[in-house]
Amino acid sequence: MNGTTKFLIGAAASSLMAMAAHSMFGLGGSFVSGLEAQANAAVAANATAGGVTAAALTEPALERIIILSGTASDDEKAKLIAAVKAIPGVKDARWADDGASATAAVNTDQTPATAAAVKNCQADVDTAIKGKTILFDSGAASIKPESTALIDALAKELGQCAGTTVEVAGHTDATGSAAKNQALSETRANAVVAELVNRGIPAGRLSPKGYGSTQPVQQGSDAAANSANRRIAFSVAGAAAPVAQ
Repeated sequence: MNGTTKFLIGAAASSLMAMAAHSMFGLGGSFVSGLEAQANAAVAANATAGGVTAAALTEPALERIIILSGTASDDEKAKLIAAVKAIPGVKDARWADDGASATAAVNTDQTPATAAAVKNCQADVDTAIKGKTILFDSGAASIKPESTALIDALAKELGQCAGTTVEVAGHTDATGSAAKNQALSETRANAVVAELVNRGIPAGRLSPKGYGSTQPVQQGSDAAANSANRRIAFSVAGAAAPVAQ
């Protein structure tokens, strides 16, 4: 095989890889249309009333951003946003009349918790999850049924922590690319937030965030380390004081 042939084969392979990535990460029209369909299905499954629709952002370019529109309360808006953001492949979601980020919501706990209350809440959450892990399907954000009881327990504890906010942090092991791990950690964090909102925790108190594989708790790449590093962590803080009107 001469140099020219190798070059042409390499160029063709690079083009195919670029096309695959283009489609996978939501820049292809069919992929974005699929996300829009999934978003509408999630809205239909989680909305308490009809009239809310989801549309993929297409201007000025195709994006993996979903725009929701319709009439809903602030809490329901946040619930629907969380459900849509939990869809693998969705980059962001926001309400059509809301210029802020999709995760923004009114905090229903107007009085910030004291430092002691925050500490006690963190301790209760840590106790609830100690020795346990929220389990997901491999490489996906679908929560396994056996983790239902753990999420129920966490929701119970968080429900007693008025005046707090909680960062729900997704972490992965280092298997695979950093970009895929980052995206996976974000969708898993959003999936957990959606489940907690479904159990009555105000969405405005929950802040999903993905860290990919950047914050391992155990060094190494063996099965034990990977298992320890794949996790959802909860960090409790005091709510911001209400702004005087």
